[in-house]
Amino acid sequence: MKKLKLVSVPMFNAPGMLRWARHFYRMTNCSKKDKKYFLGVMEAWIPDKKTAKYCLECADEFIEWNVDEEFVTIIVDRRKKK
Repeated sequence: MKKLKLVSVPMFNAPGMLRWARHFYRMTNCSKKDKKYFLGVMEAWIPDKKTAKYCLECADEFIEWNVDEEFVTIIVDRRKKK
């Protein structure tokens, strides 16, 4: 298990961008082309494609939103659940 911290920079709000990408990526009518686009957005932050995809698909309970300080922490836990 590891934690990823996505931090905002000028003109790039990490909590807002992650919410936006996760919302559209998880829509039932999101096309493959659009899913590829949103995965590309995540890969701009996270070069590991598997981890970038995990960030888009993981349950909300694995994300700690800190909107006031403009960062997001994602707990990456790929252990199999029994």
